[in-house]
Amino acid sequence: YLAMQLLSDPLLQGQGILGRCLMTWPTSLAGQRSYQAVDLFKDAALKRYHHRLSALFHQPWSLSPDGALQLSPLTLSPLARRRWIDLH
Repeated sequence: YLAMQLLSDPLLQGQGILGRCLMTWPTSLAGQRSYQAVDLFKDAALKRYHHRLSALFHQPWSLSPDGALQLSPLTLSPLARRRWIDLH
């Protein structure tokens, strides 16, 4: 939508700005990619993910005397902190 607005704007066409841009218009792949069946039970990364979640779910809960869940503070490694800041 934005490209069509820019390319059809006579004021921008007369400024020479568009000539300094590399314009591409890729062909849409919508509807051209067919579903490929994948056995997720054989995916190594997904297996590791499930094993880690299972280990976390089976850890005993730490409860305070009044029954509230006591959570451990999460500390980030320097790299994880850097990535968190970059993501933010």
